[in-house]
Amino acid sequence: MLAHALRATRQRAAGHRVLAAATAAWQLLQPAGAAASGGSLGGTSGTSGGSLVPSGGTSSWLKGAGSFSSSAVLGSTPRKSSNRSSGKGKRGPKSHTAELQPRLQAWLQQEQGLSAADADEHARRLALVFGSQQAALDGLPATFEWCCSRGLTGLQTAQLLDHIANKSHKSVAQFAALVQPVWQLMDSYVAAWAEQQHQAGGSKQRKHISLAKALCSNPEAAKTLAAPAGHVEAWLAAVSEQLPAAAVGSLLLGMPNVVCGGIDKGPAVISWAASELGVTDPAAFFARSPGLLMYDAPTLQRNLDSLQQALGVTAEQVRQLVLKQPRLLASSPDTVQAALVWLRQLFPDAAQLAGVIDRGALLLTRSAQRLQGNADYLQQALGWQEGDGQLAAFVAARPADFGTVNLSDEDMQQTLRLLSEVVGVSTEACLSSGISYLNKRLVSIAARYMLVQERAPYLLCSRSGELSFSWVKSANKPYNLARLGMSRDEFNAFVRAWPASPEGRRLLAGLRAGSVAGWPRPPSWEEAQQQRRAALERQRQTGKAAAAVIKGKGKWPQGSRAQSSG
Repeated sequence: MLAHALRATRQRAAGHRVLAAATAAWQLLQPAGAAASGGSLGGTSGTSGGSLVPSGGTSSWLKGAGSFSSSAVLGSTPRKSSNRSSGKGKRGPKSHTAELQPRLQAWLQQEQGLSAADADEHARRLALVFGSQQAALDGLPATFEWCCSRGLTGLQTAQLLDHIANKSHKSVAQFAALVQPVWQLMDSYVAAWAEQQHQAGGSKQRKHISLAKALCSNPEAAKTLAAPAGHVEAWLAAVSEQLPAAAVGSLLLGMPNVVCGGIDKGPAVISWAASELGVTDPAAFFARSPGLLMYDAPTLQRNLDSLQQALGVTAEQVRQLVLKQPRLLASSPDTVQAALVWLRQLFPDAAQLAGVIDRGALLLTRSAQRLQGNADYLQQALGWQEGDGQLAAFVAARPADFGTVNLSDEDMQQTLRLLSEVVGVSTEACLSSGISYLNKRLVSIAARYMLVQERAPYLLCSRSGELSFSWVKSANKPYNLARLGMSRDEFNAFVRAWPASPEGRRLLAGLRAGSVAGWPRPPSWEEAQQQRRAALERQRQTGKAAAAVIKGKGKWPQGSRAQSSG
């Protein structure tokens, strides 16, 4: 009954808004000429405090740091990370049939909009999953229709089925019977979260606001839909005894595969957090690190004890640190020890290191190889010399950023290329004052840039005339949405749709191949100011027209309804 009620609420409340936003996104993705000639657009918290600097001195800060080889740490080669947006999981040696599947490929191209290459790949894969080309042609139309009704494109649906098949062919072949009920049940919890946000007037944009997009975000998330029969239902029922439905929905959006954990683990960990850490708001605490619900309580207790011993602090101090950064509990003792050894070489003074960790606890969750990889990249890109103190000064000033970024990641390097070679911000600025922006997803930054550059390019510059980063985070703020001439739903729909558009796929593929050809460049400062003045004049004229209409003495100028907020 809960599932049906919540799903009905979601469909009634959000159906029209989703359709309008999707329509607006499609309009925005049309060629500039068509857009210009057309009409209007379619209608955490947690306990903080408790300094890590011991009141009685700091000499015990690195007690128990172990005998990890310093030379081994500093001489390590950074690990190469996989492309975060590839959308492809590991496959076995026989991941698809070798034979061509012309009819299935044609259907994927013509009916689902896949490119020839994608259609060929997925046709071979799906023919193997179903056992034959004809069986796939018989079973797939209903599956694609159902997934597309949840907001997925044809390509996203094919990729999602691919990820599910990596875990279970049967779940794909019997999608309606095995997958849809689980998806609908999870969707009911997401609907409860969405309704809570709507009632609270929440405006923060999440990475995913639909379960469908969260499920197809990576192979691990998709495994949720291939879980053994009854497991997801049992997990949700158990956790729902301790968390409200909306909180569970938030967990599912952040990490769908959290339901793949042991049925007894989640409730036990929630109880442990309340008794051992003093967590009073488990919904907020676990929303910041859903993966903790997949651990067992004894493991988390051992990690907590090990963290306290390694840092040489009191139980209360380590408790406060974990309340500020729950992800610390998921780090193995070996990872923490190695990170401490690396940081100790950079900050020999225990008091200074204590302050750095207090402001950037995520540093302890990173491997020494990753920390060294970030250091090597910064030193090479910015011309720092070994021992000149600039690296230590950087980490001391921005410990959270240094612990969050992974400068060896391919997508992050492409984001840097986009900001420096396309937008025109200097590499030094990107890696210093703008380093926090590199944590944003490449596809999101690229989509925002294309939108701002097209509709309000003056937002790319600061008032002093310098190219800035602020639009990356502030483009969807109310005052900038007015300048863009669109609603928040329209903005979000465009940002999600653009990467999958023909233009988005072409430009992003070129960027990942090392080319910035075809990307539009920002206007000059003079051009930006002219555009800004023109926008202000349009806004002034629209305001005058609106006042006249209200007084009954005028009419809306043609086209102004579409631009009334721009």
